[in-house]
Amino acid sequence: MLKLDFHMHSNEDPLDWPIITHNSFQLVDEAARLGYEVISLTLHETLHYPKALQNYAQKKNILLIPGMEATIEGKHVLVINPPLGTKIPYTFDELEKIRHEGALTIAAHPFYPLETCLGPKLREHINVFDAIEHCHFYNRFINRNKKAIEIAEEYNKPLVANSDMHHFYQYNTNYTLVDAEKETDDILEAIRKNKLRLVTRPLNVYEFSMITTFIASGWLNPRNSMNRRAWRKTHPIHPIPSPH
Repeated sequence: MLKLDFHMHSNEDPLDWPIITHNSFQLVDEAARLGYEVISLTLHETLHYPKALQNYAQKKNILLIPGMEATIEGKHVLVINPPLGTKIPYTFDELEKIRHEGALTIAAHPFYPLETCLGPKLREHINVFDAIEHCHFYNRFINRNKKAIEIAEEYNKPLVANSDMHHFYQYNTNYTLVDAEKETDDILEAIRKNKLRLVTRPLNVYEFSMITTFIASGWLNPRNSMNRRAWRKTHPIHPIPSPH
């Protein structure tokens, strides 16, 4: 089985770069060190898939699959292997279209208490999702994955465990083993057919505190906040509402 993570960020991210210290090549180095065989770099609203990075990952025995963390009507969604050159989706209709063109769609951390998490919209738009993310950020007492697990079971959707990695200490507590050949189409089809196994454990007190501090500092960091506001002004994420 192949060790996989489909939710990772680097400092090429147009939104989160102020709070990330590693670049995409360093990310690949760390993934290789920890034995990952398949990864997707999922920057916000951006498909970062240069040939040099593809070749570098291949030399490290890693299959790099293109991906992004898109914002669909204000909610975060992982889009894996979209057709290159395709318009970035911003609406659920556009997401459904890109899915029909072969992309794998994953509901990212759907029930965490942030405005960018899908929440009830997951059930409302369940048919546009191939899978649901099992998030790394939980402990023995606080676990927002429980609702995601319930929805996955109710609608027979696979769960995919990812790191949502912004710092290396987030690696390797929550990942997926997929039963597939090391080839993009075979891996995505195996996920759709739920031919996978989650490897996950609750964070300990130190890990949970570290990540909580990172999340809080990221949202409170003036540099990060200014960058997000500036980016949003030039890249609107919400569709223009139809006149009534």
